[in-house]
Amino acid sequence: MSIESQVMAQTSYKTLLRKRTKCSRYKRSFSLPESIQKRNQAVIEHLGLAHLAATRQATRGGEELDDLIQEARLGLIMAMEKFDANLGFKVSSYAMARANGQILHFRRDRSQIVRVPWRLRDLYTRGMRLQQKQQNDGLKPFTEEQLAAQLNVSSERWHQAAEAIWQTHLVSLDAKESSTGGNHVEKRVPLLERLKSPKQKEPDLQYQWLKKAIQRLTPHQQHLLYAHYIDDISLRQLAKSEKMKENKLRRVLRGLIKQLQLWSTNKSD
Repeated sequence: MSIESQVMAQTSYKTLLRKRTKCSRYKRSFSLPESIQKRNQAVIEHLGLAHLAATRQATRGGEELDDLIQEARLGLIMAMEKFDANLGFKVSSYAMARANGQILHFRRDRSQIVRVPWRLRDLYTRGMRLQQKQQNDGLKPFTEEQLAAQLNVSSERWHQAAEAIWQTHLVSLDAKESSTGGNHVEKRVPLLERLKSPKQKEPDLQYQWLKKAIQRLTPHQQHLLYAHYIDDISLRQLAKSEKMKENKLRRVLRGLIKQLQLWSTNKSD
């Protein structure tokens, strides 16, 4: 056998060996337990439920639809793992409940820029319910000490919960504030001032810069930023009111954020 023939034979052998190795790896990737394979197949067959749950929840908040779809799919996977047909429920009913629940958990725990522990959020919610019930009964509102006693927590714990919720509270920069006295006069107030913490004594340079930078935008651009990021109006509702396509509005908002980020990195501004 000539040298050329030997080289060709060795090359063919190496190619065949490489293909066999690749094929064996491909087969090993599918060597999953039968229970996992059945679960994955069920998830694929019911992916439409995750999209339906995410689409419905998208109108109730300002999160991105892709994030909601991802969370709904995670809830769908957990639903298929724990579904028991012997209990008499339809798989669609159980899967939709788990998908919606996963989205709500995401909205409560991870969608906020400033994350508040759920125990503090729950404590504040229970306190506000007690305060609302007190007012509905025509009674004098609880003081902070009385409210803490009603909740069986210390005053420091209640202050911690109230301060944490306050940190996440965003208000409209261009809203109206009404006065209950006399002629019910309505006046426009600079609500951006409320974003500063009442405990802060030194001037906030970032706040001052942001206030000036926003004023550099056009009135319509300011309106879009305030409506979505401050008033928490969803993209769909804002696009409908502005008679714009949702994708175009999303690109405009991202462009405005990038513009602010560019100004923040420019030392000459």
